[in-house]
Amino acid sequence: MKVDTHVHTTRSDGLSTVEEVAKRARHKGLDAVIITDHDVLYEGPSEIYGVKILRGEEVSSSAGHILALFVEERIPPGLSVGETIDRIHEAGGIAIAAHPFDKLRKGIGKLVYKFDFDGIEGYNGYEALPRANKKAIKAAKELNKPITAGTDAHYAPHVGYCYMIVEELTPEGILRGTPVCKKVPLIKRLKVYVKRKFR
Repeated sequence: MKVDTHVHTTRSDGLSTVEEVAKRARHKGLDAVIITDHDVLYEGPSEIYGVKILRGEEVSSSAGHILALFVEERIPPGLSVGETIDRIHEAGGIAIAAHPFDKLRKGIGKLVYKFDFDGIEGYNGYEALPRANKKAIKAAKELNKPITAGTDAHYAPHVGYCYMIVEELTPEGILRGTPVCKKVPLIKRLKVYVKRKFR
């Protein structure tokens, strides 16, 4: 099964509704997406257009962004990295360091070495800084942590550039999965910023 683990909608700073995301995911041959809006937990149908819609959140910790996948309750922003990870685990989820070395988008940087994340997002389709993904992959290998892939899509046409191939749609399935990624072309990412500015 294919699942894009990092997708935004109009609930935060995305340009597309969850229905538009699901329609695109089906077109791209995905089986599931994890909705990870900023500091908002997805509340809605668990399946749309035959695509599984899984719950997640991109949490704004005091030091940067952390993906909370499969959580059953919202994780509040502003907590320390350690507190955020603990709250994610208490809510039944897994904590993934989101684009950790992309400081332009609030990655946590070298703190990825200090805290016990369940996985590290080594492949991010919206990578803004050169070599940020390579640094994340290097850190994951040094720490012997699972590497995840997610598009970080903020616009439905971008869904499915990066995803995980998994045997089961569970936290363990994600962590054992195989990452696949092709970065969203820069010109397409720039269209998102233009659309956001003039909407």
